[in-house]
This record gives sequence, C-alpha cells and structure tokens, in this order.
Amino acid sequence: MQNRKSLLLLLVLFSINISLFAGFGFDVGLNYTPTTVDDSGTEIDSEYPFSLVALPSFSSGNFAMELNAPVFFKFDTSLLSFDYSNYSLPTASDDFIETSLLYTKYIFSFINYIQIGSFNDDLALRLGKITNSSLGDGAILYHFKDDNVGKFDTRAGLQVKLDGAATNLPLSVELITTDLFNPDLLGGRFAIRPIFFLNNNFLNKLTLGYSVTYNTFYNDPSTSWFNIAYDIQLPLFKTSNNSMILYYDLISEEITDTSDNSQTKSLSQRFGLFGWYLTSFSYDAHIKNIIEDNAYHYDFGKLNYDLLSKTIIPQFKRDFIVSANTGYYSNNGLSEFTLGSDIQFSDLILDNYSVNLNIKSSKAIGPISNISAALEKNYIKDSTTGAFIEDFITGFTTLKNININLSANIIFYQINEITVGLTIEGDELGNIDPKYSLGYKFSLL
Repeated sequence: MQNRKSLLLLLVLFSINISLFAGFGFDVGLNYTPTTVDDSGTEIDSEYPFSLVALPSFSSGNFAMELNAPVFFKFDTSLLSFDYSNYSLPTASDDFIETSLLYTKYIFSFINYIQIGSFNDDLALRLGKITNSSLGDGAILYHFKDDNVGKFDTRAGLQVKLDGAATNLPLSVELITTDLFNPDLLGGRFAIRPIFFLNNNFLNKLTLGYSVTYNTFYNDPSTSWFNIAYDIQLPLFKTSNNSMILYYDLISEEITDTSDNSQTKSLSQRFGLFGWYLTSFSYDAHIKNIIEDNAYHYDFGKLNYDLLSKTIIPQFKRDFIVSANTGYYSNNGLSEFTLGSDIQFSDLILDNYSVNLNIKSSKAIGPISNISAALEKNYIKDSTTGAFIEDFITGFTTLKNININLSANIIFYQINEITVGLTIEGDELGNIDPKYSLGYKFSLL
C-alpha cells in the first residue's frame, strides 16, 4: 500500500512538473500541391492535390518537437475522396539495410522538427525541416531557411553543432543537410584552436575554420556546385546569452541569377563582427571586398587552390560592400524580425545603398494572425546626373524605388482563415504598381 502511495505521489509530481514547464500546441494547415515529382525525377500531376495537415507540438526545457501528419484528398465525381496510403507501412525487403533506410525515411516523414539545445550553445541537434541555420560566422550560410519546403510540409533535414569548448577539446564541428535522403544542400564547418595551450584565456580561444557546402538546384541534381570559406575567429566575449566575435573570411561562392539560373563564381574577403544578444537576437556587421566576380568554375581541389592563391594576402579593393543586420528567428521558421542595410562603394565613392525590414509573426492580434511585412528601400543615383535621386531622410517619405510586401490571416468562426496579400513596387519616379493576392487556410489551436 505504501508503494502505491509513493508511486501516486511521484506521478502527481511528474504531472505538475510537465504542466509547469512543458508547452503544448496543435495546428491544422491546408496544402494545395497540384504537381509532384516521381521516383525518376519527372514532374507529374498530383492525384490527390489537397492535404489537411495536423501539427501537434511539445516543448520542455531544451527539448522541442513538432509532428507533421497529413491526410490527402481530392474532389471528384463522388464529391470527396481521401488517400491514407501514406500511413501504410512500406513493404520490407530481404535487404536489412535497405529496409532500415526505408522505415527511417517513413518515420521522418511525420516529424516536422525535433531540436535539442540552442545553436548559441556548444552542443545542439536538430532533426527535420531546416528553418534557421548558419555555419560559423555565416560566410556561406547565414540564417538559412529551406524555402523548397512549404509551411505545412517537412523534410528529413539534420543540423548538428559540437563545439570542443564543451569538452575542453581544441576541435569544433558543425554539420547540416536539408534532407538526409535527397539533399540539395549538404555542408559543414570544421575548426581548430591552434594555440589552445597558451596560458591566456583570450588568445587561446582564437579559431581557424573551414566551411564547405555542396549545392544543387531543388529536384535538379544535374547542376551542382561547391561554396567554400576559410575563417579566423576571435571571441571578444561569448556566453549563451550574449556574444561578440571578431572574424575574417576568405570566400568562394556561386552567385545565381534567379531569372535564368545562370551562375558565376565570386571570390571575396570579409572582415567584421557577429554574435547574439538577449539569447535570441543575432547581429552581423562586415566589410566585403570582391576580389574577382567572375572566376572560373573548377573542381573542388582547384577551387580551394584558386581561392587561397588569389585571396590569402589581405587586399583592399576600391569597390566594396558594407553590410549590417540584426534580427530574431524562431526555431520553427514561423516568426522572425530582421533589420538590415547594404551600402555599396564603387571606386571609393558611394554608389547605392538600401534599407530592408522584415517582420513575421504567428501571434494573433484580435482576429488577425500570421502577419508578414517586408519593406526594402533602395537609394540609387540618377543615370544622367550621377546624383542620388533623394537623400536618406526624404527617402522615407516617398515611394521611389521601394518594394513592400504585406500579408495577414483574418480569422473567422475560430477555425477558418483568409490570407490576404498586397505587393507594392515603386519606380524611380514614385509610381507604384500594387498587386493583390487571396488564399484560404484552415487552422485549429
């Protein structure tokens, strides 16, 4: 009897602990995907283009997770038909490894994300959709979000951080992939503290790092490329809540023209500061010199040789870019706030600059939720006179060279949401071209 009372007491204490420190949530989203890609990589029409997706979530301490459980359906002669085949276990084969991979992929298809720890800390792990990932100081990957995955879709991504400072080792490793089974991004950063043995708690934290990513276009592995970077970092101070880290980068990256997917290789140097404050806010400020903006495409080995031979000696170019940004990014990718600016100099003369602001919030304000606002103001010169069309302060009062994107969800009858959007583009004269959009989402909290 005494044992039963003790067990009951433990259960009550456990329940109280969960209720105090754990967080639960439940959303339902509606997807429409008219096409899909078959096993051969060919795009075909979806037999069941609609899906209703349940997103139950749980968090406690440093642990957080969200599941993804879709039900597919279509409208046809019988009014409505459902497809539950995604809940059928895959057929096992005689090959143990092949079957294990098959079942692993099946399980991952129901995980939106599982995250342990924060990536401001020395140890962290994330499985599932990649929504906010950086490598090192962000030379080739900075707050990366997998835009190839819809808001209510998931992929079997992975991000790992293991800083040797946690175990008093002079080595650090970061790994990332958008998909463990079919990645369009695969990369990592490896770093060493070469003078860790010095009896100096400041200089012995200096690190030498090497980052590399292997990239392809989504669902088009025929085109691939590497981005690489060498870095030197020196933390001025660093905790899980606040940090300031000095860095210097040598970067070889592919620049893609989104209009036709044409690419050029850029070699550059970068010097700046990055870090985080108030635990959840990050910042970066740097000067970037473009050493060569149309380098040759080499194989991996020659890429490294080309970068080192052309950029190993610090150079100051008369054309350079000054960038600064700060922001907050949630771990599920649904909320963010960023403020940034890019200033470009040509032959040591200010050529153009821009200010951009992005706000996204899933919190509701009355009947309005999922508010998204993006504003970009560009300051450019008149092509005839060479003078700026407007000064900095005046620019905030006009619609010249401005891009605004606004969207929000209006909730009615508690579970229905209408998504409304507005895009405004302003030309050099301040003439605007507004565009509107309308969508529907079913959401349950």
